[in-house]
Parts: sequence; structure tokens; C-alpha cells
Amino acid sequence: MKSADDLPQRFDRAKPWRSEAYLEFVRSRPCAVTGFEGEGVVAHHVRCLGGGGMGLKPPDWMCVPLTDGQHRELHQHGERTFWSRHGLDPMHVICMTLLVYHAQRRPLSSRPLSLSCCR
Repeated sequence: MKSADDLPQRFDRAKPWRSEAYLEFVRSRPCAVTGFEGEGVVAHHVRCLGGGGMGLKPPDWMCVPLTDGQHRELHQHGERTFWSRHGLDPMHVICMTLLVYHAQRRPLSSRPLSLSCCR
């Protein structure tokens, strides 16, 4: 039997995906809660779905657009309470944001697209 030391350390060494272009895109989208568009929308890294770690920010693809006020509310009450209170599934918001981002970069008709994260 292999010990924990023999197991691949892939996840410990892997760097989360970072993209300033994607963060700018997320900030340009309407707030997932209020629909507000414009100055004051921030890209929030969703932590309640995993992908981060102790002191580690989740990858940029796990961002959702929120107004400054909604972002403060989320941190004040916690993610699970925030999403439940607003009746939103953060994974759905992430998937839809990714879908629009990739559709704008490359039309859907030119390549197959898997929406397994949205099922």
C-alpha cells in the first residue's frame, strides 16, 4: 500500500488559473444579484465551492460579478447564507459567466461546448 508521501502532489503544486482579462470581463457584467451594471461591480472569488485553500484564493474562473454593497454583505454574513438569502446558485452564475465570456471570444458554432457544470 502506498503512503501519503507516495501520492502525486499535483494539487499542492498546481497554480490556480489567473487572468486579468477574465476579471475585467466579470467586472463588466451586471451584478448577479441586483442586475446593476457599471462602476462599482467587483469580481468576487467564490470560496464555498472549493478550489481555494487555507489562505489561497480560488482560480479566477470561479468569479461572479457583485456590486460593492453585495460583496460587503456576502463577507459580512458568509457565502452560504448570502447565496441562500438571494436564492442563487453560485455555480450556475459561474457557468453562465464563463459561457458568455467564451461565446464572445469565439462563436459557439465554431467548436463543441460542454455544459456539464450547469447540469
